Amino acid sequence: TIVYQNWSPNAGHVVHIQHKNNLLSIYKHSSEVLKKIGDYVDAGEPISIVGNSGEHSTGPHLHFEIWHNGYPMDPEKFIKFQNSKYMYQYFQLLDSNEYCLLLS
Repeated sequence: TIVYQNWSPNAGHVVHIQHKNNLLSIYKHSSEVLKKIGDYVDAGEPISIVGNSGEHSTGPHLHFEIWHNGYPMDPEKFIKFQNSKYMYQYFQLLDSNEYCLLLS
């Protein structure tokens, strides 16, 4: 379920999805959001369009985060990217405990 959808000067269009087991996925820098707060989302359903919004964006991409019980988690523990058609970079931000996954 979409629990947050807003604009941030730094992150651009931002969407938060609440999942089962206290998991929260966060998406940033979209060019357009396709859902609104309260919408239920099925697996594989588009929620936004990849973009370059926000001052911290360095080009068109998807900024993806997974949080569990209020703590950032390693996204690769939840999603298999082996044999993926997407190129991705995974890193932990040096100045925080936030994990980021950039898909392009």
